[in-house]
Amino acid sequence: MDSIVVEESGPLNGKIPIAGAKNACLTLMPATLLSDEPVTLTNARVMPSKPLELITTSLEKCVLQI
Repeated sequence: MDSIVVEESGPLNGKIPIAGAKNACLTLMPATLLSDEPVTLTNARVMPSKPLELITTSLEKCVLQI
């Protein structure tokens, strides 16, 4: 399994190409809470699912724009 490891080393910036899969969205969406700047996830061509709906609703309740 691929993973993204972020270690404390200063400011982060850039783009990371990740295939649009439901599991990628489910882990990346909450990870965006760690950013002080807007984050846009693209290429998320996934079918609607209950887990994806749940995480979207939860993040929207945190007053995030999705």
